[in-house]
Amino acid sequence: MNQNEERYNQGELSNDWLKREADFRKKLAEYIKEISWQECEDPVEMIQWLEKNGADPKILVKIACVCARYVLVYIPSDDPKPRIVIETTEKWIGGKVEAYKVSEAARTIPTKNFKPHTPSDHAYLAVYYAAAEAVNLKRSYDRNIETVDPPHWAVWAVSAASYASAEPQKICDLIRTIMEQYSYT
Repeated sequence: MNQNEERYNQGELSNDWLKREADFRKKLAEYIKEISWQECEDPVEMIQWLEKNGADPKILVKIACVCARYVLVYIPSDDPKPRIVIETTEKWIGGKVEAYKVSEAARTIPTKNFKPHTPSDHAYLAVYYAAAEAVNLKRSYDRNIETVDPPHWAVWAVSAASYASAEPQKICDLIRTIMEQYSYT
């Protein structure tokens, strides 16, 4: 049973949510078999499809974290902050920390007057955007809104990771792997 199913059983989510989740999983199961999904080379297009078709917002945060973790190699090894931000965000996905901890960690990433030109700059942004998506999702939960504001932070995290790595196909492969696992849970 996933976290959202547990929230449904506790009365936190409506029958409408449960139907949307089932509809999304059906669409996803069909779509990941299609050539367009298997051959897609644009990670932003992939995450936008997920967003448009009703993906669980937490899975978008997870995708953003995985992509950000992939590009940590472009950040100086003596800077532990990005790794800590990703780990904190992943703990939030699993319900192990509160969202304010993600927000606090994200504030350690230098983003003011930031003009990304290097892989390192893009990698920092991917980390920051992954955490921002989690914080945005938590705010929607706090406002008791089942449908989340458009998860543009996740799209930006994936885009930044793609620019940092200069390997959009690898980012697509990461997304495919996550969604194939998700569709069978």
